[in-house]
Amino acid sequence: DADGSFGTPPGYGCAADRAEEQRRHQDGLPYIDDSPSSSPHLSSKGRGSRDALVSGALESTKASELDLEKGLEMRKWVLSGILASEETYLSHLEALLLPMKPLKAAATTSQPVLTSQQIETIFFKVPELYEIHKEFYDGLFPRVQQWSHQQRVGDLFQKLVSADSSASMNSGVLLVRPSRLSSSGTPMLAGVSEYEL
Repeated sequence: DADGSFGTPPGYGCAADRAEEQRRHQDGLPYIDDSPSSSPHLSSKGRGSRDALVSGALESTKASELDLEKGLEMRKWVLSGILASEETYLSHLEALLLPMKPLKAAATTSQPVLTSQQIETIFFKVPELYEIHKEFYDGLFPRVQQWSHQQRVGDLFQKLVSADSSASMNSGVLLVRPSRLSSSGTPMLAGVSEYEL
């Protein structure tokens, strides 16, 4: 199942088989009898060749439909991986939020574990990042579940990048999470690292 496995993309490796099949059908041009005893015309072999052309055109259309379907599966597979990554990232942000609240409350006591400034430094923008990515996840999840050729997700990514950039501007660093973008087995965006603004 393409949704469950993130190792091999759906339909990977079949393109060469389809290309070879299409080449075979393209070679089925009509036979023209150009012998001196007859005027140029399509021979009886030509009817068979025409049938082969029609058959080849139908198979080419089917191959195009298969390519569209495989492309649709591939897009869903990639987005499912991003969705799983976002889910993991959100759980990590939630894990950071849990101790932050009691530490903030303890910071106002006579013997705080950490000062308010230390808490602000350690948990810098965690609540904002959580909200931004939760909104992204909540928008992406239903679109992946109801995937079709007409489904678009670019607006969600634009909003995420814009919000992530805005949330990180005060720190002077654009937040890019390489571990989220490339897992050990499937480099989705290899070579991506943190960039200073």
